[in-house]
Amino acid sequence: MTDDLPPELEAFVTGLRTTPSANAALRERVLASARGLGVPRRSRLPVPRSLLIGLAAVLAVLVLRRHPEGRDPARPVPFVLMAPKAVRVSIVGDFNDWDQAATPLQRAGEHTWWVVVNLPPGRYRYSFVLDGTHWVADPAAPRAADNDFGAESSVVTILGKGS
Repeated sequence: MTDDLPPELEAFVTGLRTTPSANAALRERVLASARGLGVPRRSRLPVPRSLLIGLAAVLAVLVLRRHPEGRDPARPVPFVLMAPKAVRVSIVGDFNDWDQAATPLQRAGEHTWWVVVNLPPGRYRYSFVLDGTHWVADPAAPRAADNDFGAESSVVTILGKGS
C-alpha cells in the first residue's frame, strides 16, 4: 500500500479489503430455506449493473442541475416603490450583498419604480436607495427587526414547496 503504514496496520487494511469467500453449503441451505418460505427468486436483469449505475448517476445530475442542492427554484418577486422626486432608484438587500449598483429599478410612469428579482425560498432583508444616498424601507412590506446598516429595512419571505 504505502510506506507510511506500519506492517501490522498494512496487513490489517489488506485483510479488510479482501472479500471473504462464501461458504457454499451455508449459502445453499439459506436459499433452500428461503424458497421453502415462499420467497421468490431474484430475477436477473439483462442490463449490466454498471449501466444501471451510470443511468442512475446521469439522472441524479439532471435532477440536481434542475434544483441545485435540492432547493426549490427561484421565483420572480416584484418590488414597486412610489418615489416621484427620485432620479434613480435601486434595491439593496441580502440577495445582492447590499450592492447599490446590482439591482436598479426601472421607471414606470411618472412616480412609480419597479423591478423583478428572482429569489429562492427564504427570508430577505432589503431597502430601496434613492439617488444613491437616501435609504428607505418598503412602505408596502413589514419592517425588519434586525437593522445592521442604521437605516430602516424591510423583510420579504419567499415560501418553498414544503412551507
